[in-house]
Amino acid sequence: MATVPSRTPRLSFRVWRPDDFALARSLWGCADVMAFTGGALDDEQLRHRLQQEHHNLATHGTQYFVLERTAASPLTSRDTTQQEGEGVVFVGCCGLRRDASGESGSFELGFYLLPAFWGQGLAGEAALSALAWAFRPRDDGGLGACKVVAGHHPRNEASAKVITQQLRLRHVGEVLYPPTNLLHPTYSVTQAEFLGQTI
Repeated sequence: MATVPSRTPRLSFRVWRPDDFALARSLWGCADVMAFTGGALDDEQLRHRLQQEHHNLATHGTQYFVLERTAASPLTSRDTTQQEGEGVVFVGCCGLRRDASGESGSFELGFYLLPAFWGQGLAGEAALSALAWAFRPRDDGGLGACKVVAGHHPRNEASAKVITQQLRLRHVGEVLYPPTNLLHPTYSVTQAEFLGQTI
């Protein structure tokens, strides 16, 4: 059974399931959510994206995990349409995938939240848990990463604040992101740096 990042005060993580297509469409098919990453995905692209998430989990032990509201958590939503049943609310996704550089032990952090949950500190809350899990040894239920990288669209100020202020990743340069054809600011943190911040 796959391990996932630890619960936070307001959120829990789980893997994508075969019947989650409607949730994926509400997230990656949303123009507002995807405004800085190349635009909303159509149904064919969504199916491919979900297949890729399943592949990443099977191959590397990680994916951009589903984020849900923790039961009875003090979470505000301006949209109550994304109910999963039994009081569980779909918030978005957060997790890691293998770094495109192919460097051993290096993973890329990412997060997407539905617009109804923007501005509540949830991206940082989820990402901190994902980082802690990434650097935890595999024999302790973690990913065993040596380094984590992250990036954002140059005009995405909200993601920039999460990455630089809440996660405190170091700016290491700019990388061309093909879906936008722009140079995206890129950041990094090693296991030693992260553990030094959290001691």
